[in-house]
Amino acid sequence: MSSYQLNKMWWFFGYLGLALILAGSLAPSDEGPPPIPHFDKVIHFTGYLIATFYFQQLTKNKKRFLIFILILTFSGIIEILQGYFPYRQSSFLDLLANAVGGGAGTYLSLKIFKDLLSKLDHTFSNLLNR
Repeated sequence: MSSYQLNKMWWFFGYLGLALILAGSLAPSDEGPPPIPHFDKVIHFTGYLIATFYFQQLTKNKKRFLIFILILTFSGIIEILQGYFPYRQSSFLDLLANAVGGGAGTYLSLKIFKDLLSKLDHTFSNLLNR
């Protein structure tokens, strides 16, 4: 997997984030139209950008295509599950926003913030070892 000093903590936070996405995606949604049209697509994009970015960092970008596919599959399963809840609905546009967010997260992890989690791990592990 990865060689972070705080490896278990980072994986815990990653799985916690996925659990929060799942819970938020299957919870009853607010009634009525959103205050900003299509703002939910921004939320989808942002959530999957963060999730994909995080897991790309966690695996040190060694499995970038696999991570992207796994996160997208997770997203697709959630969209299918939403069709079975009377207060939710499946949406191809949500899945598309998730995929674009995941692609952006992969890009940011590979090109812009390549070693962000490594730096955080080093900083936090030094603080904890004082």
